[in-house]
Amino acid sequence: MVDMSGGYDYDFVHTPPDRLICEICRLPSRDPYLSGCCGHTFCNICLEMSKRESAYYICPVCRSEEFLTIANKQVDREIKSLSIYCPNKKKGCEWKGEVYHINLHLDGEDGCEFEDVECENNCGVLLQRFELAKHLQELCPCRQIECPHCHVKGIREFIEDEHIKECPKFPLSCPNQCDTKLIYREDLDEHRKVCPLEQVTCDYHDVGCEHKMARKDEEMHSNEKMAHHLSLTKRKLTVTESELSDTVKKLKSAEDKSCEFESTISQHLDMFYNLQIWPFKLQSMASLAQQGNQIVPVTIRMPDYTKERSSQGQWFSPPFFTHDKGYKMCFRIDPAGSSDGKGTHMSVFMYVIPGPYDDVLAWPLTKNLTVKLLNQSSDSGHFSLSVAFSPSVPCVPAGRTIFGTRACNCWGWSRFILQEELSKVTPSRQFIKDDCIYLNVS
Repeated sequence: MVDMSGGYDYDFVHTPPDRLICEICRLPSRDPYLSGCCGHTFCNICLEMSKRESAYYICPVCRSEEFLTIANKQVDREIKSLSIYCPNKKKGCEWKGEVYHINLHLDGEDGCEFEDVECENNCGVLLQRFELAKHLQELCPCRQIECPHCHVKGIREFIEDEHIKECPKFPLSCPNQCDTKLIYREDLDEHRKVCPLEQVTCDYHDVGCEHKMARKDEEMHSNEKMAHHLSLTKRKLTVTESELSDTVKKLKSAEDKSCEFESTISQHLDMFYNLQIWPFKLQSMASLAQQGNQIVPVTIRMPDYTKERSSQGQWFSPPFFTHDKGYKMCFRIDPAGSSDGKGTHMSVFMYVIPGPYDDVLAWPLTKNLTVKLLNQSSDSGHFSLSVAFSPSVPCVPAGRTIFGTRACNCWGWSRFILQEELSKVTPSRQFIKDDCIYLNVS
């Protein structure tokens, strides 16, 4: 572009007359103004610069303080009709024409082929207009191109430098130099699985054959080394049998120790449970004695209900006695249900476990037991189920328990209460509170 400050700095075909020359920049005036004091011509922009540089606005030529100017349209038309050469003449442009047409020549639709322009793709290159088309099509690093293999489009720099390294359709040769001539990159892994020249290990590698060969030679190797492979297999089998025998012995020893440990734990648990103080023992011993063989109400608290239900496991309560010097029992609760109540109900079972008074108690157990799921919002509205122990009740604890063993008799309900009923909360009824439930047996 031409410098727009001051007059027209062009190469004129004929030297312009002095009356058209700006007295400040000494170039043919651009947007000329005529002074009223001395009649000289000035560029409008030169006058503005003169005003800013002087403390007083006076004529730059005659120094008159009565410096008035007026736009000189006639001079402007004369100057714009002067013939000039293209500013790109030295680069090879042969155009010449009036000043009036210079901007159209330089920047018009069919602009000067020798004018410097920037690449349309903003790659930063400055070049002459006649070079632009080739640059955009062949040279510009920012031009859009299409991958010749997979037809993905993108900037040339990306396609040629990065994409081509990962293009799934890029043609490759087999790394083993087999007869397959063309393999797409995305198919190379699958090809190597069947390539006859791919190096593979012997099928009997696990038993000791370390031989490697081309895939095409596998069958020949197997046939030639059949006796060797059988020998390796027999040796491996012998070692495996020996290791298996040792493992069985170790497992047997561990099982014996586990049973011994389990028995010890059971005895210690019984001792521990017998030392606990359960709610029914808060009553005086005199009162318990008066009750005789009547079952004493016992309330059991089960904490962490949500965790227990999520674990899909079983929760055992601390043991309790039906009455003073009575039968020893405990609850088993399956929060997520068991058997035909799995996933839909909470299951509750009662276990009769070996106790210190079993030898003097009557067998079978013939008590009537009621199990209540307590409503924690009210003194009423509890959920309860009852059973009368008799020989006709299935799974009734008929046999006498043996102290010091873990064998237990049990009864109960796999479908004690529906999960949705258990979790329901109303203003007057709530079975789960603070993630705990309470069961009462009487």
